[in-house]
Amino acid sequence: MTLARDVDAFISAATPTEILDIQTSDWFALWLFARAVSAYRAAMLLLDASFGDEAMELARALFTDGLRLLELERLGSRRHPVCSAGSSSSSSRVST
Repeated sequence: MTLARDVDAFISAATPTEILDIQTSDWFALWLFARAVSAYRAAMLLLDASFGDEAMELARALFTDGLRLLELERLGSRRHPVCSAGSSSSSSRVST
């Protein structure tokens, strides 16, 4: 059970605690990114400890969060085409 508590603490610690002067969508993207980073690190920790099934669950969550981040990027490029002109190649990848 110690490993499970360590993984849970690792995921909880990666969530941003203080965000100032940003839009709600930006906060959500930042939170998702922090969660994805912590899920990746926790999955690596579980793989090192030979917990493949648990690591696979975190990998699935990481994949889902990655899709959500891509969707946020695509929606952001529709609202702010000037700001996201450099990311048009990744946006076209999502829509295909």
